[in-house]
Amino acid sequence: MLLSTVPMRRFGVRVLLVILLGIFTGALFGQKMAGKQDFTADELAVNASSLYAQGKYSEAAALYQRFLADFGSAAEAQAMILQMRFPHAMCLLRLQRMSEAQQVIKEALVSESADPAQRQEMLFWSGVCQMQENQYAQAGITFEKFVGLFPSGSDRNPGYARQFPAVQKVSEARLLIGACLLLEGKSKDAAGYFARIKNELIPTNRGRATVLQLHALLDAGEEDEAIKVVIEEFPRMEDWCNWSRFRR
Repeated sequence: MLLSTVPMRRFGVRVLLVILLGIFTGALFGQKMAGKQDFTADELAVNASSLYAQGKYSEAAALYQRFLADFGSAAEAQAMILQMRFPHAMCLLRLQRMSEAQQVIKEALVSESADPAQRQEMLFWSGVCQMQENQYAQAGITFEKFVGLFPSGSDRNPGYARQFPAVQKVSEARLLIGACLLLEGKSKDAAGYFARIKNELIPTNRGRATVLQLHALLDAGEEDEAIKVVIEEFPRMEDWCNWSRFRR
């Protein structure tokens, strides 16, 4: 999983959000590229794919961009470009070039013929990019759309997860929906949202949802409700909470 820290501007603290943060086909083209190296379009695509597979994301991204610049308008290249969108976007995400990644993802999602598993993955990361661009309301909508792609309980089905790996990000996406509410300043809505979903999440994300719920309650001035949540989640802290009330 990728780690990302999202600044909570309405809080005095930073909320850590765990975000969860090529195959090429087509006809060979006889035309040559102008430039320092003399590659056909097919050779350029294969080289970009190889670099991506080796984890050389900066070099791969440069070749994907070069391909688009030189062959993007060629009718014969469109099928190959469609297949390039996913690895190109993943390179840019790895490089934290979120605005560029968002543009590539947007172009990829326009086509209904893209690989379904890759479309799911890119939709999730579209939401992440929108959060990074401070588009919190739109990001929340995107994550809702992502979660809605999957049947209930499919994230706990190993066979389904092998076919559609992005389903494993559903729990993460549900956390981020609430985080978007927090970042919009809708603290009470966020607290209610986390209270509704946390028991449906895997244990790790349930704990994160509880922490975010507490932040939301405190930001909304609901200190007594926050104490109730602490007691429910950590019964042994009840004596401490009673002492805290006494001290006020």
